[in-house]
Amino acid sequence: MSQNVDADSLAADLMVSIKLLVRRVRQLQTGDELTLPETAALARLDREGPATASALARMEQISPQSMGATIAALQSRGLITRKPDPGDGRRVLLSPTAA
Repeated sequence: MSQNVDADSLAADLMVSIKLLVRRVRQLQTGDELTLPETAALARLDREGPATASALARMEQISPQSMGATIAALQSRGLITRKPDPGDGRRVLLSPTAA
């Protein structure tokens, strides 16, 4: 039982620390840097290859609307491209650029 209490306490402390870290990272960002969601999405595409926006949202565990904003920001910076899926012309695949 004491192990569960210790694990619960540790998990709570870790959550507080993570929130503080995220807040601090956001404070340090300048307008030119990628946001955390942009960095995560770009890294995922780089590691796993082309994906649809909905698949990327599922992998990153965020809403499709949030992923749409993330994709728009990455595309406006020239960091990703959109191409039709060769297997299904209705779908669009996102890929990182060489930039």
